[in-house]
Amino acid sequence: MKQLQGLVWEEGYNEGAFKGHIYDDAYAALEGWRKAGVPMHIFFSGSVKAQVEFFQNSNRGDLRPCFGRHYDTDIGAKVVPESYLKIAADLGAAPDRILFLTDNPREVAAARQAGVHVVQVIRAPSVKPNDAGAPIVAEFDQLRELVAFG
Repeated sequence: MKQLQGLVWEEGYNEGAFKGHIYDDAYAALEGWRKAGVPMHIFFSGSVKAQVEFFQNSNRGDLRPCFGRHYDTDIGAKVVPESYLKIAADLGAAPDRILFLTDNPREVAAARQAGVHVVQVIRAPSVKPNDAGAPIVAEFDQLRELVAFG
């Protein structure tokens, strides 16, 4: 199914029918972190191919240089702690050296159980806040108050 999704997205991007939407504040944060040398990686339920297409064809241009590695559910489900432990091992990083941003409360809980730092990003009022005690932000600008990079 992920391969089919990747093919559909690829055709849509090639035809110019799709553009990956990046919010202004997210773009500013990505650029700032990239310039500061902060390693960034993606863990997304869509295929790696779909991720690459999304960031290559974003409304902000090609953002692929911002990201080192891409992970999809081939590494495991986003709602189980083991997936985050596998990613940490692949990155050669202790889980407590990783910050994961998500809007999904189940992903918040799984990442926290793995020892990963988590911030829940809630932009839409329909998204439910987590009950796992993770900080919540509405915009990436608010991350500066919560996280020290470097």
